[in-house]
Amino acid sequence: MSAGIIGAKPMIHWQEQLEAAGIPRAPIHDFGQVMDQEQTHAIGIFQEVPETDLKLVGPPISFDGVRLPIGARSRHRRAHRLGPCRNPRAHRQVTALIIAKIEAQ
Repeated sequence: MSAGIIGAKPMIHWQEQLEAAGIPRAPIHDFGQVMDQEQTHAIGIFQEVPETDLKLVGPPISFDGVRLPIGARSRHRRAHRLGPCRNPRAHRQVTALIIAKIEAQ
């Protein structure tokens, strides 16, 4: 029943009503809308997967504004477990960032 009421008006109507009532709110986006957001592009969270035509959510952490790249598909069954870095490019990037941070101190 509430879905019919909420769906009867555009999202902006409900955002304005909630804001006027002092209720914190944010729109709920579908995946396509999330991918089109300015912030999504600014932080580079979606990355192309090497050797495919896929785009996936990259690592949620960045170092000094640099997000680690998604590595090539692993040929190792347990590559997702913590342990030695199995992506040489990512390893080099993290190492370079750590060295630069140390040298800047």
